[in-house]
Amino acid sequence: MDDRAFQAAKKIICCIHKDDVPEVQAVIRLLTPTLENFWRLMVAEAVVALLDQLDQLGHKNGVPSVTALARLDAREAQRRKEELIAALLSLLDTWTSRPPSSVGAGLVRSSIVSLLRDGAKANGEPLDLLREPLMTQAAMSDLLTLLRGRLELHKAELRDLLGRFLTTAGPRTPSASSLAGIASAAAGQAALDRQGWIEALKVALGSETASWIPLVLDQWAYRWYNIGGFTASRQNGSLAFMAKAVRDNRTSAFCRWVDGRIVSVQKIQGQIDRHIRASLDGNLEAILTNWPMLTFKPTDGPAEFAMKFRSVGLPPYHPYCRTQAIPIRVG
Repeated sequence: MDDRAFQAAKKIICCIHKDDVPEVQAVIRLLTPTLENFWRLMVAEAVVALLDQLDQLGHKNGVPSVTALARLDAREAQRRKEELIAALLSLLDTWTSRPPSSVGAGLVRSSIVSLLRDGAKANGEPLDLLREPLMTQAAMSDLLTLLRGRLELHKAELRDLLGRFLTTAGPRTPSASSLAGIASAAAGQAALDRQGWIEALKVALGSETASWIPLVLDQWAYRWYNIGGFTASRQNGSLAFMAKAVRDNRTSAFCRWVDGRIVSVQKIQGQIDRHIRASLDGNLEAILTNWPMLTFKPTDGPAEFAMKFRSVGLPPYHPYCRTQAIPIRVG
């Protein structure tokens, strides 16, 4: 999709859906099916590569086979198993680190430019992206790093699945067709065991769960929309910013509390600078630390809100946050 087609599609969605920030919601709706298909294909290819590696374990010289693990003493077997799991997790990480196709990448790039410029427009300022040469690249890397974060956030579940493959017979049976001499019922059960393991792996990797990608996109899209607005205002001389919440029945207690409060320009600029570096490095931990999505208890009040406000800078502050930082006109 070229930029003209992207803008036309976004305009149609904005007209159909009168959302709080329709331009941002249009980008989320345009990107969601593309990223879901991209991730589903990526996981399918990664699983094929992983199974190939697992099925070869018993045939490679110098690599302990599953059967060989059973002959080792418990401590040595555990050590070798951990080495194998680490190598297999690294393989998954490599496969899921590839960028989307040229079509998908083009759509993401158009979305990034649109978000940045729409954020600037909302603050009534033009944005000169030539003065920010790393911004669009950082936004692309930010999104891909958040998607790959699925592996990190579900690492314990993935480790358990890989460990079960290495220590139980069912998942290791390649297919029912290779089970010569085994009764058809037993062969069917063995094949089902393996297929069940594959499906569990896909669920852990997020290719069968539709809800997490829109959540990632919401966090990412509102982040770069706000970065665009802040950066444009700074380029045009704004020296002070204020949090502005959308006030309705969906507004969080925190955002009601934060509405109208001054947000430190130095804090925001430092946060953006750190975020660009972390995104370009693909450093998920630094991204999540630098731009945390706050969570709250029902009992939280002004004291807790004040403490948490000190840990953040530019919105969004929590999942599905609609608060913005707007420039304060001086003089």
